Amino acid sequence: GYEVLTLPRRSWLTRARHCHEVAGCLSRFDVLLINDAPIAMAALSAIPPHVIAIPVLHTALPSMLGNATAAYGQWQRIVTVAPGPLAALRKATQIQLQQAVCIPNGVPMQAPRIEASHAATPLSVLYVGRLEQAQKNVLAIPAILRLAIDQGVDLLLEVVGEGPDASEMERRLQAFG
Repeated sequence: GYEVLTLPRRSWLTRARHCHEVAGCLSRFDVLLINDAPIAMAALSAIPPHVIAIPVLHTALPSMLGNATAAYGQWQRIVTVAPGPLAALRKATQIQLQQAVCIPNGVPMQAPRIEASHAATPLSVLYVGRLEQAQKNVLAIPAILRLAIDQGVDLLLEVVGEGPDASEMERRLQAFG
């Protein structure tokens, strides 16, 4: 049900022409939420002034900070999804207090559960996301679960996602059952 628009850069187009094509597509919308897309950020100067542009910053990598703050003056506000990237953004750039806001995408903590070793059913653990070590550190999950199991926690893990490190993660999980 979602429109997916792909504009690969064709070899015969200059970067400027490709950026202009991207701007043409972006101009069809009233609000742009831009997730680490350098070409979209570069295209902001060529979109109509009524279009609201909001870069969304998920992590504090220097390249992502640079992408989010590119086209300064062409976007209305930067949104971070956690306090850490917001603090890094303010420390590394000249972004003013009112130009950036944190809208956490985490889940609020609930009251503590009873200890898993006393629970009648296993602790149900779900991982949802791309299975990629470089950006998601997914290979830490088996070690974390191993620590919980060693503490007597009975648990069941379900994984929803795909990625280049899926088989390695599965191998490490199977190593301890």
